[in-house]
Amino acid sequence: MGQGQVPAQQIGHVGAAEINHTSRVVADVVRNNHLPQKIFMVHQFRREMVVNIQDVRGRRGLAMVQHVDGFGTRSQKLATYHRVAEPRQFRMGFKLFYDEDTRMFRPREALGIRPRISFVSYQ
Repeated sequence: MGQGQVPAQQIGHVGAAEINHTSRVVADVVRNNHLPQKIFMVHQFRREMVVNIQDVRGRRGLAMVQHVDGFGTRSQKLATYHRVAEPRQFRMGFKLFYDEDTRMFRPREALGIRPRISFVSYQ
């Protein structure tokens, strides 16, 4: 968020450089402490939310997941997913809302979406 912007009133953005810095810090913690792989999520529901997404680097020790959501009908959610999905770069994630989605996807249905989803979250 920019200075003076209010969360939930404006939609923020982040650049690849900031994501890369953060993922490097997390990957260093994983490596230095001999930890198992961790999920590193890049949450997105509009293309402009992640500036230069093509420059986001994968990191050893991190499962890089692009976590996509959107409100509304199934077709609206799928349109958002297909608009922002970068499956060659990330493992794909999909967010489902118990009280915001219309006819929420069942787990088997969500796992049938292409590009293939590896991570489903519920809120």
